[in-house]
Amino acid sequence: MDKLKLVIDLSKNETERLKNPTDILQKGAFERLTRLIRHQLNSIPDDSFADVRDTDLSYPRTHNAVLIEGGRGSGKTTFLLTALLRLRDGRDEVNEIAQELHVLPMIDPTLIETKENIIIVILSMIEAAIAHVPGDHSKLDKAKQALAEGLGLLDGIGANSAYGSEWEDANWVMSRGLNKAMKGRLFERKLSAYIEAALNLLSKKAFVLAFDDVDTNFAHGHTILETIRKYLTSPRLILLLSGDLDLYGRLLRRSIYDTFGSNILKHDPDIIRDDKQNVANAVLELEEQYLLKVVPPQHRISMLPLGGIIQSRQGDVQIVLNAENGTHELKSWASGRIRDQLIETANARLHPFFDFVVMEHLRLVIGYLRALSVDDLQQSRKAVLTVFETRLRTMGVPMDLIDNGNFDYALQATFNWLIRQENAPDLLRFGVPADRTKAIVVHCLALALSQNLEVRPGGALQALFALALPITMMCCL
Repeated sequence: MDKLKLVIDLSKNETERLKNPTDILQKGAFERLTRLIRHQLNSIPDDSFADVRDTDLSYPRTHNAVLIEGGRGSGKTTFLLTALLRLRDGRDEVNEIAQELHVLPMIDPTLIETKENIIIVILSMIEAAIAHVPGDHSKLDKAKQALAEGLGLLDGIGANSAYGSEWEDANWVMSRGLNKAMKGRLFERKLSAYIEAALNLLSKKAFVLAFDDVDTNFAHGHTILETIRKYLTSPRLILLLSGDLDLYGRLLRRSIYDTFGSNILKHDPDIIRDDKQNVANAVLELEEQYLLKVVPPQHRISMLPLGGIIQSRQGDVQIVLNAENGTHELKSWASGRIRDQLIETANARLHPFFDFVVMEHLRLVIGYLRALSVDDLQQSRKAVLTVFETRLRTMGVPMDLIDNGNFDYALQATFNWLIRQENAPDLLRFGVPADRTKAIVVHCLALALSQNLEVRPGGALQALFALALPITMMCCL
C-alpha cells in the first residue's frame, strides 16, 4: 500500500466523497479487509456443489462473515459503502481481486418489510444481477428449481405450517411429501449450488453481500444472524456486517432468554437454583459461542477514531478547508484554531483538547473540524457549541448559552454548573479533565466566556470576582 498523506477534505460532502472513494480514512481497516477477502477467494474449493450427493456426510460450509465493528457515529456505514464501491470498480490495489467479485447492493435491515424473508431479498438481488447476462441458463434454472420446494418451508414464506393437511393422505406422503421434506433439509446446500451456478454465469468467483447495522434492528437482527449461521455458508459468499458487538450481544441475549421461556425461568430448580446468576452465566456463554461462530474474532475489523488513525500513520494527516486555502497539517492547524478560540498565546505544541476530542467517534470529530474551520471566530465558537449540544444538554448546561452573547449570563451559567460538581476548583482551571463528558462541558463553557473576554474591558477581573473567587472560597469552607 502507498504511504501518501491522508487528507481530510472538508470541502466535500458525504455524497462527493463516495463518488470518489479513494480518500478513505480507515486505510488500515481496508487493507485488512482486502487480505481477508483475498484469503477467502484462495480458499474456495474446486469441487462443485452440484456434484454433492444427498447421502454425503458433509460438504464445504464456512462461517467467514467479516464484522465492521464500532459504535454509533464511528464511520461504519461510510467505510462499508466506500469498500463496496472500491471492490465494484476495481480501484487501485484491489483491482486484482475485484475482477473475481460481483458486489451486490448493500442491505439495510431497517428498510426490509416486517414480513419479508431475508433469503428472498438476497435471491431477488442475484436474479437482478443475472437477468440480462447471455449464456446457457439451464444449470441455473435447474439449481433454482431445486430451491423451490425447500424455500416454501422457511419462516415468512408460504403457509404457516410446513406440512399441510395433504400429509394426511398416505399416498401423497410417499410420492411427494418425503421429497418435499428432503428439499427443506438440504436447503442450505441447494442455495450454495444456486449461488455457484449464478457466479459461473457471471464468470465470477464470489458474491460480496453487506448488511448495515444489523444490531440496531430488533425486528430482523436475530433472524439475519440465524440466516447467516444456517444458510449463508457458501465459500463463494463474502459476507460483510457492520455494528456494535455489545448491541449484537444484547440482541442474542434477548433471543436466548425467550428460548428459555418464562415457565422454565420461574419453575426449573436445576437452572435457577438459589439465584439467577447461573442463568445469566449460561446465557453469556451461549452468546459468546454464537458470536465466535458467526463472526470469528479474526474477522472483526474495528473502526479507529481519528486519534487512532493519526497514531497509526505517525501524524501524517492533512486537512483541506476549501479549494482556495490549500492543505494544512491537521494537528498544528486544529491546535492553532483552538488557541485562537480560547484567546491563548501561540504555542507550537499540540493542544490538549484536540488530543482528547480526536478520540471521540469520527462523525462527531468531523463536525467539530468543520466548526473550527469557520473563519469568523465568534461564529466558529457557536458552531462548536452546537456540535456538542447533546452532551451539554445531558450535563444540565442551558442551551441558550449558544446564542446568548451576554457575558453576565455566561458567568452565571458557568457558576451554576461548576458549584454542582465535586471537583469544582480543578474544573475551574478550564483544562481537560479525565472525565470525557465533563471535559467537553468545561471546554464549551470556556468558549462561551472567551468570546466576551476578548472584547470586554475588565472582563478578566469580572470573571475573577464573579466566578473564580467565590467557587474557590466555597470549596475551602
